Amino acid sequence: MKTIKTFFLKLFLLCVVIVSGQNTVQIEDLGISGPYAGMIDSPFDGVGFYGNGDKAEGSINLSTLPGLYKVEIRGASSTDTEAKINLNIGDNVSSFSFSGTSVSNSSREISIIGSNPLNFSLELITDNGSNDTFLDRITFTFLGSPPPPRQAPVIPSVPSFESGVYRNMFVESGKTETEVQQKMNAIWEHYFVNGDSNNERLYYEVGNDMAYILDTGNNDIRSEGMSYGMMICVQLGKKAQFDKLWRFAETYSQHPEGTEREGLFSWQLSRSNFSMIDQNSAPDGEEYFVTALFFADALWGSNGSIDYRAEANYILDSMLNKPAPSSGGCPTSLIDENEKQIVFGICGNSASFTDPSYHLPAFYEIWAVEADSNNQLWTDMATVSRTYLLPRAAHPQTGLMPDYSEFDGRPVNQGNHGNFEFDAWRNIMNMGFDFAWFQKSKNDIQPLINKQINFFKDKPGYSTLWTLDGSFSRNNDHSPGLVACNAVGALALEDPKVWPFIDEFFDTPIPSGQFRYYDGLLYMMSFMHLSGNFKAITGNVDIPDCNGTPFPTATVTATDETTQGANDGKITFTFSDEPDRGAIEFSSDGGLTYPLDVNDNLGSATFDNVAPGIYNVWVRWGNNDCPISLGNVVIEQGDIVDPIQSPFINHTIPGIIQAEDYDNGGQGVAYNDSDSSNNGGQGRTDEGVDLQNTSDTGSGTNLGWTNNGEWLEYTIGNVTPGTYDIVLRVASTQNNSKSLSLKLGTSELGSTVIPNTNGWQSWQSLRIENVQISSGNANQVLRLDISGGLFNINWIRFEESEGDTGGSICNKIQAENNSDSFYQLNTVNGIVTNIGYSHWLKFDNIDISGGKFTFRYSKGNNENGYMKIRLDNNQDSNNIAEIYPESTGGWNNYVEETVDISGSGNHVVYLYFHNASRNIQLDWISFKTGCDQRIDDNNGSKEEEETIRVFPNPSKGNVNIEVSDYNDIRQIVLFDLSGREIRSIREINQKEYSFSNLSKGVYFLRVYKNKKSIVEKVVIN
Repeated sequence: MKTIKTFFLKLFLLCVVIVSGQNTVQIEDLGISGPYAGMIDSPFDGVGFYGNGDKAEGSINLSTLPGLYKVEIRGASSTDTEAKINLNIGDNVSSFSFSGTSVSNSSREISIIGSNPLNFSLELITDNGSNDTFLDRITFTFLGSPPPPRQAPVIPSVPSFESGVYRNMFVESGKTETEVQQKMNAIWEHYFVNGDSNNERLYYEVGNDMAYILDTGNNDIRSEGMSYGMMICVQLGKKAQFDKLWRFAETYSQHPEGTEREGLFSWQLSRSNFSMIDQNSAPDGEEYFVTALFFADALWGSNGSIDYRAEANYILDSMLNKPAPSSGGCPTSLIDENEKQIVFGICGNSASFTDPSYHLPAFYEIWAVEADSNNQLWTDMATVSRTYLLPRAAHPQTGLMPDYSEFDGRPVNQGNHGNFEFDAWRNIMNMGFDFAWFQKSKNDIQPLINKQINFFKDKPGYSTLWTLDGSFSRNNDHSPGLVACNAVGALALEDPKVWPFIDEFFDTPIPSGQFRYYDGLLYMMSFMHLSGNFKAITGNVDIPDCNGTPFPTATVTATDETTQGANDGKITFTFSDEPDRGAIEFSSDGGLTYPLDVNDNLGSATFDNVAPGIYNVWVRWGNNDCPISLGNVVIEQGDIVDPIQSPFINHTIPGIIQAEDYDNGGQGVAYNDSDSSNNGGQGRTDEGVDLQNTSDTGSGTNLGWTNNGEWLEYTIGNVTPGTYDIVLRVASTQNNSKSLSLKLGTSELGSTVIPNTNGWQSWQSLRIENVQISSGNANQVLRLDISGGLFNINWIRFEESEGDTGGSICNKIQAENNSDSFYQLNTVNGIVTNIGYSHWLKFDNIDISGGKFTFRYSKGNNENGYMKIRLDNNQDSNNIAEIYPESTGGWNNYVEETVDISGSGNHVVYLYFHNASRNIQLDWISFKTGCDQRIDDNNGSKEEEETIRVFPNPSKGNVNIEVSDYNDIRQIVLFDLSGREIRSIREINQKEYSFSNLSKGVYFLRVYKNKKSIVEKVVIN
């Protein structure tokens, strides 16, 4: 259940932090809209995106347009799964992702065109229910001029089936071979090897010799997924996994000999016992099974435990030896031999029409070569698909095809299947790789792909379900599966408009979550098609020659520019020696032609000193015979040498850190300052941090001229774990809202509000108390984040805390110190933050003899909480108390509540939470008697009684306060019995103060000293 914070729409004046070449916008300053979006205060002050359609939008003035920018978004997921957000800038759509609940940065390099002010939006369109997306801020950093426009891709003159060369369009688009291979490996690992079983994996093994692909959205096993999985495995050379999938499909899904459906496959199995839910076929499964088995035979041979070729031919025969589809029987043949088309189903009316996405002419071409029989039928089916069915099924303007169609292409309007629905996503993928393999029926296929690309190219973040004319979409999802399939269409077009489709697909995160099955398999196969990893594997096809001589071939490699501006890239051609050929010619970018003697076995030649860019390369024999394009080669721009962060001096915790002793590394590395000059002109004058001389005790310099969004970092060489009070020395003359927060490594230490001290050199010491630092790793980075600005900082001191946690009769147990919990509970700054329905915490060996249970919590919603205390067993029969925590008025408003309990001795204690929404945030618990007041009474010693005098007490409304020594006192605060602050004195510079016009009631007056605090009870009659 979503926790939604209500907010009022308003006009926002964006607060943009501008650093040289860098602009930062807080997400909460944007215009927020959508069904669920709202403000959040954890894990940062920002915006939560909870469902599709949630959006934040605004505008920004960038330093240079057009320009290449690094766009970085700071955010987090609500769970351990990957959360996503789409950034829309004009026609540019980029996806950003955040893995896990820890705050992280996600970045992209984006070429931005247009003019200022530049409108942009962040929108959630990929919500699958597994997480929420939390965003803090977005930063635009200028990198330089946009790269030159990419030239149109070049379709090879010889189709891949003949040349044996399969294009890597990601490399053609500008990615490196390494980047592409790393992502290919990551997809395989994600779905087949070590992905999380609940949110990532699709491949599950059964025993030692079988495995299945799971439809995670429906929790069943489908012939579609099994056959896709086998195809993926044979393409990637994964024989062990291929064989396990085939054994499972043959054992549980394929109908045995002697049955009426012999040789065919049940399209749907139960996951629990592998029984057939529906005995009938979905013919696309058989098509992929057959082709994958033929490929396995070509790759591995059929002399082992599985005769791949025989199995493929057996399935093909079984697809044909059933009653004709026109008979109306059940089952029927999978092929209507009169129409020469695959049918949708094999039972009754379902065999009377087709599904355009089942038309796989590239596979039929393979069958025509590899099958033992009916070879002319398979050839005819390929031709009918390309020249008859697909052109007639496609809408004449949009190119969109229906899920189901008649054999003449007219839509079959069953449910929504006469529209462009989920099955129809695959059509452009099927046509794209068929064209790349065979380049047949160009005048039929290329226009169909071109129309669909044109339809989607002007629809950033396009939805996925459409009427065929494109006039209406019935959903808002921007599905990775369709993004992937559309990109495969680029294989058939020579037009630069395809590059954004390739870019978006590469940048789209690997699908995860409950509905990863269909999206994920299309994503993986499309990636293989576009990276040259999906091939027509056959051992019986003769590669055509050129006038009796093989086509010239060469392997081309690129060496990128070393550093930006060096122009020292290289393009290297490597050749094999060919008999009867004495010379070869090659060129890059259509420029000069270079000859090479190949008979002397030189073998390679290199273009040196090549500038960054995209180059079309080709090769031909020396007598101008047989020119062949080798595609595009990309020389990447060299890296800008980034400055390295290093300590300015050696800091320690505990210890004092002077604000001016921030790390080396410069702007954007060790600090972020809103301008490039040192406004104070002191200290490190060659850098942009503003330092001035200070009149504070100890003299030296202080940090000044602070602005919202600035930050500084300090490397702490030695950290001693422990509990610390953090003292911050600050000054200000301003009444604006401002604060300072600290983070050590990835741990948030806390924040404090900065008061008006009535002078830029009127210094006050603020404290963040009882901060737990658990990591003792060396060289941790301390970060100071400035919010609001307009204050000075002199130093930060870490001193060991002498708080009331040690030896106190209260004996607090921190909530995060539980021995076990359920489910995926988050701890932020020592607070367990996301307690909800059926969650529980376990604490071992707890003495409950005190007769009291006290807990400190906050609750920002108005729904009653429901907490049960259980002993020794997490069952209702073991309840000793039931508590209904009420709202505290905000998630940052903490109160303590005490209830009576019975029992004695030491027990295992469970706290079980029973209501359905966000329950409470829990700080600590105690089973002792000393916690039954909201504010600890520490005024028992004679020394403390002499330090403070409150009179008259009781009084009629006016109270005088006298302290004997104010030098050690930091602040004086008056609380009511609920723990709510009523009055305070933050600046202590005299011995006498007073509070007047107090209402009747009982109060507690707390005097905060540097090492302890003193409490006096105050009664107003």
